[in-house]
Amino acid sequence: MINVEQKTHTNPLESIQYPVFPLPIFVLPGGMQRLRIFEPKYTAMITNAQNTDGFVIALYRKENGFSVPDWGVHVQIVDFDSGEDGILTVDVLADHMVSLSNFEQQQDGLLIAKTTVISHWSSNQDSASTFDGDSIEQVQLKLSTVLQGVFNAHNELNKLYKTQFFDYPNWVCARLLEIIPLSLDEKEKFVQQLEYKQLTTLLSTLCEKELNKM
Repeated sequence: MINVEQKTHTNPLESIQYPVFPLPIFVLPGGMQRLRIFEPKYTAMITNAQNTDGFVIALYRKENGFSVPDWGVHVQIVDFDSGEDGILTVDVLADHMVSLSNFEQQQDGLLIAKTTVISHWSSNQDSASTFDGDSIEQVQLKLSTVLQGVFNAHNELNKLYKTQFFDYPNWVCARLLEIIPLSLDEKEKFVQQLEYKQLTTLLSTLCEKELNKM
C-alpha cells in the first residue's frame, strides 16, 4: 500500500467544514479502520482528502436527519491501495472527536458538515483514575493482557496497528470498546452519557471472564 505522510491538523479550536462518511462502525480517537471504497462520491472524497485534511466518520443512523448523529470522529488517511477487484482500500487513523452541525448535501450526494473538536477521554493519554477493588496497575495489566491476546490472534488487526500503545490505559480501553460484542447503541453511550470509570468497570468484568478461559 502507499503510505501517506500525515499532516499537522489545523488549529483544533477552529470550526471547519469536512466531508462526512456515514458508516455502521464504531471508532474512537487513536483507532484504525480499513475501508473499502466503491461509491463514486466517496472515491472522489478520498482523492480530495489530501486537500481537505481528512474527513469525518459518523455512525450511520437511518432514523436521524442526514442519517448521522451530531458527533463523529475526524480521520486522516494513512495508507491506500487499489485491490485486484478494483475497489479502493483505505487505512485511516482517527485523531479526535468532533461535533457536527450545519449539514449540507452536495450535488453528488456527499454530506458536508461544520465540525468543532470536542474533548473525550479517548483523546487523553494521561488519564489517572481510581478503581474500587483492584488497583489501577492491576486493572491496566488485565485489560492490556486481553487486548494483546486479541491482537496476537488476529493478524490483520496486528498489521493494521503498526504502532501499539498497550501501556496507555485510555488507548487500551478505547480499542477494547471498539471490538467487544456490544451493540452500536451501547457503545455510543460511552461517547456522551457514560463515564470512563464506568467503562473500565465493564471492561474489567468482561476481561476477567476472558482471562479465566485462557
